[in-house]
Parts: sequence; structure tokens; C-alpha cells
Amino acid sequence: MIHSDPELQKLEETFGRVSDINIPGLTIRFKIDSFQPRVDAHRASLQKYQNTIVEQVPEGDKIITLIKNCDLLFFPLDISKENIKRIKYSMFTKMPAYMASGIPVLFWGPENVASVEYAKEENWAYVITKNDPEVLRNSIIELINNPVLR
Repeated sequence: MIHSDPELQKLEETFGRVSDINIPGLTIRFKIDSFQPRVDAHRASLQKYQNTIVEQVPEGDKIITLIKNCDLLFFPLDISKENIKRIKYSMFTKMPAYMASGIPVLFWGPENVASVEYAKEENWAYVITKNDPEVLRNSIIELINNPVLR
């Protein structure tokens, strides 16, 4: 689930590199859920990529079902200086649901941000701190191919 425009912009900038991951015998779909205004603003630019669906976040308890039906939860953070200053000490409300789900979490964000450091220290997510779409791509493939990491 994506909660901010900068997070969606970050996805738009890098998605072309990861949307074409092709592993024989495996169909990979990227489902992005966000709030309706963001879905409306970004759907066309994200759905142009192969196997990508952009939808509105369901309401209430339906979010739990959405999370439980995922194979991987992706948690991207905007790495702009302004955003880092704003989120430096933030712990996001979706974190407990992600941790409790039992679904692997891929957390992509800057170092020295409390939520990123917490994910690394407590090992509840596979964490990428390098702002490199190729590293993201390789991490997704590694998570798919390595059940121990999941």
C-alpha cells in the first residue's frame, strides 16, 4: 500500500526496471494499492508496465484480506531530503500489520530513518537502503528464489 505522492513518484521513476522481471514458470504481478486521489493521479503512468495493477486501498477489515493474499509486501519511502527530515523519527501505522501478516516485507528507504533502522535491527523486513533500481530488482529476484529470506 502506497500512502504518499512521493512514494508513487519513486515507483514511477524505477518501475520500468523491475516490472519486466521474468522467471520461467512464474507469473509476477505488481499490485499497487493507494488512496483514491493518488490512484487517479498515477494509475495510467504505473499501469503502462507489464503485469501491473493499481487500485484503491480497501476499507476497514478488507485491508487484512488484501495483505494476507500478497506474496510480498513492498514498503518504499521517498528519499528526498525534505521527506527524510519529515519522517526521520516516524514509525508508520502500517508497520504492525505488515509485521503480523507473516508475509515477507521488502522495505526500501534511506538509512538513519527510525522505521528503516527498526526493520533492519529487528529483522522483520528485507531492507534496501541504496537508491538503485537495479538493487531493488535483484532483491525482488533474491526474495523469490530464496525461501529462507522469506
